[in-house]
Amino acid sequence: MPFKNESFDFVMTRGLVHHLPNPEDGIKEAHRVLKKGGYFLVSEPHSNIFLFYARKAFYKRSSHFSDSHKSFRRGEFLDLIKAGGFKIKKIRYWGILSFPFAFPDILPAYKFLPLSIFKLFVQIDRRLAKIPVINSFACHIVVLAQK
Repeated sequence: MPFKNESFDFVMTRGLVHHLPNPEDGIKEAHRVLKKGGYFLVSEPHSNIFLFYARKAFYKRSSHFSDSHKSFRRGEFLDLIKAGGFKIKKIRYWGILSFPFAFPDILPAYKFLPLSIFKLFVQIDRRLAKIPVINSFACHIVVLAQK
């Protein structure tokens, strides 16, 4: 990034790191531009045995994705962030029921279901994401880390 070292107090990425050819370099770059004590908020696709195979099948049927797309297992993603020089502060999950509807250009379900259904899914997701075993099925992991 064309910024000086320690330029920012806060860096946020949503669904960026898994598109990078070298995710490690992207994390290190966020660390470089953050001031000491600055925060990095990063949200990325989360993987488990069920999501891994579902995504592989879906990616093959969609022109929106390439073979370079990656989803991270929890430990793998946390190790990546720590290796970039960060301390993990919080971990959250989202998208157990609602995630597929977050991309209307890929899955146009909004044309067939009322908005109230999506709102209900989001409310249910908030509760499910707090349950340790259930949250491992979430489609996204969100990490707040500090330099």
